Amino acid sequence: MREKRTPVVAAAVRGLMDIATGISFAAILATVVITLTDVVLRSASWLSVPFTGYRTTWAIEGVVDLSQLLIMAAAALAIAIAFFFGKHVTIDLIDYHLPRVARVATAALSAILSTGFIVACLWFAFGDMQTQREMNTTSATLAIPYLYYSLPLLAGLALSAVAIVGRLAGAATNDLFVQSGDGGEPRAPPSGQSDV
Repeated sequence: MREKRTPVVAAAVRGLMDIATGISFAAILATVVITLTDVVLRSASWLSVPFTGYRTTWAIEGVVDLSQLLIMAAAALAIAIAFFFGKHVTIDLIDYHLPRVARVATAALSAILSTGFIVACLWFAFGDMQTQREMNTTSATLAIPYLYYSLPLLAGLALSAVAIVGRLAGAATNDLFVQSGDGGEPRAPPSGQSDV
């Protein structure tokens, strides 16, 4: 029996998605840590009232700016990750009962339309980034240039296009879109789930 080998390009795209997953997780974790630390510091600042007669202002400066930047990075990369692993919403009620050929066709059409939409978003996001750079727009508290908010979005959108195309190419060789079922028989829903 022949062993199935993963093409080099597919392995590279998978590696990119693993890195994106790690960065996205780290950004969410950093947001949680920064926000919780800020809440604890603000709550603890009341402890000085009995000793000094006034409340000190312990807090992380610019917590909103930092949180927005980190969430922007996490969300933008999560879009690409969801595209690559096929975790976007599908209508299972219909999808499970389509013949294999129809599932492959709808997956290919979806990938083509998604790629077009993502490329359009990338184009407009790049134009917006240029405008923000020319106007020297910055965040409210820490004066972080909006360029730094745009870069994760552009990276996530570009990675999304790569993920969609990589998934579509993988579907032709590894049958990524069609997970089970053959011929015109409907697929059974995953174990423990109903098809409704």
